Amino acid sequence: MMHLLLISGILYMYPSYFSSFISFIGGLKVVAVFHYIMAIIFTAFFVAHIYLATTGHTMRPLQNAPFRPISASVSNFNPQNTQCIPAVKIFAFLELERN
Repeated sequence: MMHLLLISGILYMYPSYFSSFISFIGGLKVVAVFHYIMAIIFTAFFVAHIYLATTGHTMRPLQNAPFRPISASVSNFNPQNTQCIPAVKIFAFLELERN
């Protein structure tokens, strides 16, 4: 994913060097839209992983922080209690089958 963002960024930054390839794939607008979409996906991926990295045993100090994950906001927060994690609540609500 990151390599696609980097390649599209280079194509978008230096269109004169890659003009034949850019015209082959549909023009600079296609490169711009693709780069924008990849940037949004990368940002969401990054934010989600930062959120996931802050859940667990290290969450106690973050309960009083001004910005904290939703799971730390629950009054009965316990890092071992998976019912505090919003994704677990969603999957429990959907009652997905277990193998």
